Order: sequence, then C-alpha cells, then structure tokens
Amino acid sequence: MGSVCCTVYFDDFPCAEPSASSGSAQDFIVGLLSTCLGWNVALQPKKNQPFSQTFTLLGIELSLKTADQGILKVRNKPDRVVELRAELDRLLSQGYMKRSEASSLHGRLNFAQGQLHGCPIKPALKFLSQVAANGWDDAMADDFKLAIGYIAACFATDSPRVIHALDSRYAIKLFTDGAWDNRIAGAGAVLQSLDHGPKVAEVVVPECLIEHWGRHGGTQLISQLELFPVLVSLISWDPELAGRRILVFIDNNGVRDSLIKGSSPLPDHFIMLSMIAWVARRFHFTLWFTRVASESNPADDR
Repeated sequence: MGSVCCTVYFDDFPCAEPSASSGSAQDFIVGLLSTCLGWNVALQPKKNQPFSQTFTLLGIELSLKTADQGILKVRNKPDRVVELRAELDRLLSQGYMKRSEASSLHGRLNFAQGQLHGCPIKPALKFLSQVAANGWDDAMADDFKLAIGYIAACFATDSPRVIHALDSRYAIKLFTDGAWDNRIAGAGAVLQSLDHGPKVAEVVVPECLIEHWGRHGGTQLISQLELFPVLVSLISWDPELAGRRILVFIDNNGVRDSLIKGSSPLPDHFIMLSMIAWVARRFHFTLWFTRVASESNPADDR
C-alpha cells in the first residue's frame, strides 16, 4: 500500500521523506490516519504543514538542509526562546523568585538546554533546584542574580546545535591532573590525537588565583587544582579541538562528577564549570568525562 518513515509522540506524527515524493507521502499519511484508522486528523495549516527541509516538532526546530553532508542542525523554536528571555528579564527585575516559579523555569530550561551544544545551562540549574525544593531566602539574592544572568547570557546568542552524523575521526584523549602538596600548587595536561600527535603541557597556576581560592581560609584546594587544567587545556587548544569528540580523563572522583553534572554549589567551581560549558558550546566540543587511575594518568608526574 505504501510506507513512510514516521515516528510518534502522543498525538504528533513527525515524518521524513525524499523531496521528490513528499507530496504524495503527505496525502498517504493523512489518508491512512483519517480513512483507514478513522481518526480525526487536524488539517489546519498550522498543524498539517507540508514537508520542508526546516521544520518544527516537539518544541524544537530541525534543519536538514545539509543532511547530504551528514550535518544536522537543531535549535529551540524562536518563539520559545523569546518567551524564555522575557521570563528571565521579568525575574531579574523582580529580584527574587517563588518556589513555583523556580520549579516551572527549571523544567522549561532542562528541555531547552538539550538544543544548546554542551548543555551550558547545567551550572545554573542547581540553584533553581534549591529554590524549588527549599523556597526563597533573601540570602540567595547574589546567587540568584548570578544564575539568572548566566542563563540569560546563554540565550543571548541563539546559535543552532550542529550534529556531525558522519564524523569518523577518532576521539581525542585529554588527560589532566592537579597537585597541592605543602601549599605548593601544580597542574598538567597531556593531549593525545592521531591527527596532530601528543602534546604535553605544564599548567601554571597564578599565585593570585591560589590566594583567591583560599580567601575564606580554606587550606585544601585540590579540587580547584584538578578542575583548572581541564578549563585551561580546552581554552588553549580550542582551535584544533573545534568540532571534535574529546574523552577527558581525571583521577579525582569529585571533580569528575562535577564535570558530568555540569554544576557545583561552590562558587569557584561554578565559575570554571560555566566557562567550560561556554567553551564547549563556542567550539562545538563533544565532551565525555571519565576517571583514570593516578598510576595510569600520563599527566600525573609522580
């Protein structure tokens, strides 16, 4: 009788079809649902749109214009981005947020960030979760401005997420390590790539940064020093890493978990995680974080 590449999500039936047969395919699927199955099919132009290389479904906009090159582009629907930015502006003007507002915004952003490369909103979602769970406290005012302002900045440039479906290049391996012994800081990184060969770097940690991390009297700075070389490596080597899949190996479980979650309640970690998310989005890195034993970490010079 006929066949169409189709999927279903509740009452939506997104379909894909070669342009040459798209007209007859649309007639076929409408006839199948209405005549054969007896369903009431929405035939309004807004619902029953013709096939197009760029189309919307389930709150996102998908472009297949470069599909012949193995490149797909996905973004949030423009009108949803406008609504989110208006809500963020309203909250910033309001200066606080209710528990219900935090819960609602968290749900909307959790979906929207899937269309932003690198999920850059993750660092700020932790704050919204706290407000949704515990309610508002005036002591949250500074964190509120930081989190909402950061989210607004993520949506200021609404660039699509680019997916390279035919990228057959081997993933790049990045090993990093930090050290804090007798109040002496150190960090290093090793980059392994079949395209450019291995690179080894000592990551210099400025003394002013050490003082800043210890400004509240903290004497154990190892987590900051484990996270810092990841950020510096991605920023320093970003041109040759652009658009690549990168396996990042860390020998600190806490830092690895923070990188995977993309969030941390500690301000210094939050800032570095936000910068890593921004760099990943800017240069279209696809990052995977995992643990490596210290004995197997080439960035560890012990």
